[in-house]
Amino acid sequence: MPRPRSQVPTLRRHTPTNQAVCTVRLANGRRTDLYLGPWKSAASKAEYGRVVAVVAANGGIYPSSADDLSVDEALVQYTKHITAYYLDPDGRPSRSVENIKSVLGYLTRLFGETNLADFGPPQLKTIRNVMIAEGKARRSINMAAVLVRQFFRWCVSEQLVAKRALRSLLLGLGLGLRFRLGLRLRIGASTAAARPMVR
Repeated sequence: MPRPRSQVPTLRRHTPTNQAVCTVRLANGRRTDLYLGPWKSAASKAEYGRVVAVVAANGGIYPSSADDLSVDEALVQYTKHITAYYLDPDGRPSRSVENIKSVLGYLTRLFGETNLADFGPPQLKTIRNVMIAEGKARRSINMAAVLVRQFFRWCVSEQLVAKRALRSLLLGLGLGLRFRLGLRLRIGASTAAARPMVR
């Protein structure tokens, strides 16, 4: 009689990045890798313990609202966030909210129905090319890339998408742009450091 398959995710080392990683099963039947932090670090061990506890509490499934989440669905949640966060002294949404919405409108128009997890550097380049074709200034195009990155950073913080999605977008920005804008590649950087230039 075959031995039952263990529902406990196996912790292993991802050699290219020296990170701890484990594979979990999602509710839709797919599997995904969770990167937990530097190999053998206290942070990665603590995160692995959390993942194991979550999987055990959900019958071997790692719950994730990102299983089939589209870009549009994530944008609805993000819009609520920025509308409540960026306020004028009188308590009303600041003008920056509309500026951010205007830029993220390209996401809705071009990739609204795309699975959030499937958005990467090729899609970001498409947005850039469309903006170039529309005659947008380079500064506006660069800022659009930053705002898309900030949207994905927020999605990662809300566990709507895996960290690797943000990492791929950071790499997709190109070294020169990352340097000029002072972007940091460390995924664990504070959300406050990634806020849009507002007010």
